[in-house]
Amino acid sequence: RLEPYGMFIILGLAYLGVLLVFVGVFGLLVFAFGDVDPGLRPIAELALPATFLGAGAFLRRRGAPFVGDTLQLLGAALLPIVTIAALTDGTAPDLEGMPLVVALTALCLALSGAYAVLSRRATTSTLRYLVAPLAWLAVVAAGLGLGGEIPSGSEVASPNPLQWAFVTVAIAATVGACRWRPDHRLSHPTTVVSMAGLPLAYVV
Repeated sequence: RLEPYGMFIILGLAYLGVLLVFVGVFGLLVFAFGDVDPGLRPIAELALPATFLGAGAFLRRRGAPFVGDTLQLLGAALLPIVTIAALTDGTAPDLEGMPLVVALTALCLALSGAYAVLSRRATTSTLRYLVAPLAWLAVVAAGLGLGGEIPSGSEVASPNPLQWAFVTVAIAATVGACRWRPDHRLSHPTTVVSMAGLPLAYVV
């Protein structure tokens, strides 16, 4: 009788540990990555998502699909973040101005398309929850120059009201598309992430 409760506790602790690690890594990338030695930044940018994705694949093979899927989701979510960091961290290959806007927009769209294709091959893949957010991130990137000079470096993380107004519209349009095609394989996961994405974009 205690076995289900024991499994629940173990899974809960595993998810909590994964969440805390992700929060720590995200905080490092967003707030403290500039303090990392420039020579070590490329290694960190490669190692962070690779560690999550590799651990997720390992756990799935070892019969722990739930935690493995969560690690895969977090690793895939970190991939665009570390790539953006690689282009704005003050070390080569940094971009500025319109080339930065084009590169970030194309990157996010490419990853969104790649995750859509991969989730189509594996219908239960958690990557399907990142297809729409990466498309919204592409709108964020495309709107970097709205309302003023195109930011560079760490300034790309500073919100622009006009930029985020377009993001809010994009999310709302995505929700409308999901209501129009509720039977599409991406409609449900997109609706789920929109519940968090729309309020967040509105607040920002």
